[in-house]
Amino acid sequence: MSATRLLNSILGLVLAAAALPLSALSTTPVNMPSGPGAPTKCDYFDPASCEDEANFNTASFDVGTQRWMFASAQNGHILLNRKSLSTGAWSWTPSLYAINMDAIDPTATIALGSVFRQSSAIYVNPANGSSYRWIMYFIFQGVSTPNSAGSVCVAFSNNGTSWTSPIWAVYSGTGAQRARACGTGAPGPVPAEAISGFHSSTTAIHLFHLEGDFSLLLPSATQNTTLTYYSTTSPSTPDVLSRVGTITSNGVTTLNKPGGTVNRFFINLDATYDPANGRVYLLRVYGAPYDLSNSSPPCESACPGGIATFPMRGQFYDMLVNGNFNLTVSASNSWNLLADLGDFFGHQTNDGGICRPYQLQTCALLSQHIPDMDSLTVHKTPTGLLYRNAQGQALVFASIWKNRPREQSCHYVWTLLPGQGPGGTWRDEELHEFLFPPTGLDAVICQ
Repeated sequence: MSATRLLNSILGLVLAAAALPLSALSTTPVNMPSGPGAPTKCDYFDPASCEDEANFNTASFDVGTQRWMFASAQNGHILLNRKSLSTGAWSWTPSLYAINMDAIDPTATIALGSVFRQSSAIYVNPANGSSYRWIMYFIFQGVSTPNSAGSVCVAFSNNGTSWTSPIWAVYSGTGAQRARACGTGAPGPVPAEAISGFHSSTTAIHLFHLEGDFSLLLPSATQNTTLTYYSTTSPSTPDVLSRVGTITSNGVTTLNKPGGTVNRFFINLDATYDPANGRVYLLRVYGAPYDLSNSSPPCESACPGGIATFPMRGQFYDMLVNGNFNLTVSASNSWNLLADLGDFFGHQTNDGGICRPYQLQTCALLSQHIPDMDSLTVHKTPTGLLYRNAQGQALVFASIWKNRPREQSCHYVWTLLPGQGPGGTWRDEELHEFLFPPTGLDAVICQ
């Protein structure tokens, strides 16, 4: 289960948010080849290896004539591939494993964070003292991270295809041992549900991460806090995070749970910075109720998946900082909500105590907006800065759940329990891309 779905399940985030009107927003399947362990079909009860078909969180940037794509696979793998910018051809079929944690913990789930690449070897791995040109941050969830949504791990590479054994990240000033193998020993020293960031220079790395410790997340769900931290680190000690503070909740939409519980958590976040306009951008996804006028969970008690099966929406935020990233933790500053994307249809309804699929959507309706998603990530430069095309648009990757009618066949391909509808996929996802701001900008942006 992804960090997002796990966190939503445990916190009980049956959320309500004001829906912004959606313009026609055309998405295009990325069609990154599946991983080595992907079979032809995955069902609800299939093992985690099925999820090599999935594309969850991504990290992408262009190097020369090729686009590098890294993707979480909703299991212990991070997949890697390259796409030719001229022909659209992929380098490997199936995709490669950049990270494979099966030998460490066969139950593990990985959520990708950020991948950075430099032209020279500047990232120092404390496990061997060597310097590397590539670095990866990701979230590890497994038996070594009990009672948490995961912990931060770091891996290194010189070519982008062969990666070192990951190590735990640590907080500065805690005395935590460095270079411990990710997924082993006690829980990781930096618990986090998600992590993402960027370089502002060759010497400064800026990271944003949502707290992963459930003992802190649960009581904070009733407080006016994002529980999302801004931390800094450097290429010389990239596994050591110095936490600056908690980013401000000003301007962040309150997500409401029935009974009055609220939170402003940046669930499954993605972070980037645009030096051209001096703005930090944060993206998140969140669970939404089926009916905006009904805050009660219609299916939570009847469905084994509970609220993990609720639809998910995504939001874009920005803040003007002009290089002073400490402003993100200042109580005198505010985030701007740029867009709230997705839909509120839901997958199931409680019919006499039995979960049943909602009426099928049509192909025409699906083509008009983004359906249920599990992540939003932005295409960036090799150092994590926002990449814009000649028209000023950013390329966004949305992980769209295939328990919706697929555009190709308009066939409902998911079932929760045996005998309830056609078989199909539950964990599997399709990665789509779209340009933001899209055509009809005024219909998506907050006015």
